[in-house]
Amino acid sequence: VCLHPDGGFDEGDRVEIRTDHGACEATVTLDERLRPDVLDIPFYPGNPSLNLLPSQPTQATIGALIMNGLSASVAKLGV
Repeated sequence: VCLHPDGGFDEGDRVEIRTDHGACEATVTLDERLRPDVLDIPFYPGNPSLNLLPSQPTQATIGALIMNGLSASVAKLGV
């Protein structure tokens, strides 16, 4: 997961990311180009990050996957 350096995490930290739909673990990569209130995580088949998405991950009007705009929390593991 990519996070802004001001987010309180260090490069290489192991974190749990949680949404209303599920959770997954990830390793932090810092990226100063992101806003401090944004995380960037890849979604692809087989990736545990898919647990973060709704079970019906499409917008009814156009059938597009909902892969952005989700509220999430990030917590350091092992603390």
